[in-house]
Amino acid sequence: MALEPKSRGDRFSTWGLLWGGVVAIWICAIGAEFLVQSAWHTHPLETPSDTVILLTMDGVRMHEMFEGLDPDLAKSKGEQTLMPFFTKEMVPLGAFLGARDFGSRFELGHPIGISMPSYHSIFTGRFTWCFRNECGPVWGQTLLSRVIDTFGQGALAFFSTYGDLCPAFSVPNDVTQICLGRSNNVVENFSETFGYRLGDKDAAVFSVAYVHVKEANRKLIYVGLEETDIAGHLDQYDDYTRILREYDQYLQFLVAEIDRQIATGRRVTLIVTTDHARGSGENWGQHRWSIKGTGDLWLAAYGSGIRPVGFDVTGPNRSLYDVRATIEYLLGLDVARADVMSEILEIP
Repeated sequence: MALEPKSRGDRFSTWGLLWGGVVAIWICAIGAEFLVQSAWHTHPLETPSDTVILLTMDGVRMHEMFEGLDPDLAKSKGEQTLMPFFTKEMVPLGAFLGARDFGSRFELGHPIGISMPSYHSIFTGRFTWCFRNECGPVWGQTLLSRVIDTFGQGALAFFSTYGDLCPAFSVPNDVTQICLGRSNNVVENFSETFGYRLGDKDAAVFSVAYVHVKEANRKLIYVGLEETDIAGHLDQYDDYTRILREYDQYLQFLVAEIDRQIATGRRVTLIVTTDHARGSGENWGQHRWSIKGTGDLWLAAYGSGIRPVGFDVTGPNRSLYDVRATIEYLLGLDVARADVMSEILEIP
């Protein structure tokens, strides 16, 4: 017997059931996310940090941190680590994500593996439709705008060698800022006076940022150091490793100042990470979604509110998307998502 075609009403009924199922699944997913988030919404941090310092080192991979000079790239043999203070003194008293031998992973947010989309991940905590370094200003609220809206423009200080970050995140002119020396020509004057080599711009930007850290009157201080990535793209491995040693000295200054302020009763937290890692061998200077190693990121934390677990961190895989919520939580803000890195925090 021949099968009769379904009537138009039957077809509409089938589609209605399908769409009804999709809507039901969507509602359940939203409800589940709300239930997970609600635990954070109802328990803001009672004793927040007075200041959170976020420092990014552009395009820094873990090899030189923990294994020293790459024998395939270096002209001579060297020490076991190029950042001894960071790896042997700061991290053991803080927390480190990305050490896979200990079971933790820290990865890209945006999957493309280049700088601007990764900074979008850090400051928005979400995926954005940015697939190149020349993206326009980000839409919607960011970590920076929320700090300003909550605490006022004087609560934020923003210093970066990567000049495009200020316009990308619409940092107001009234906020203390340096983006590649656009404020008071600090970097340009430094280079003209002393001559320029890779790392000098980072040095100038850090020196100004450090003054503001010592003033102890900001809620969020961002310090973005970029010239490691420039050295990588220029295939200047000697410069890359020299700058890493300089970064280690900067961290030593920061930690000493943080310890000093904590001793006076202030609560200060330092978060250090990178926007992307890089390749190895002949691809060591490159990074993007198709280059192996690009997504092997890391994050270190130190100071108030941080569990002193060192490398022994266990928990879910984390990414750059989790940085914003974690900083907002440390500042006592009501976080909108449940991706706070609780495994590295001292949560009451």
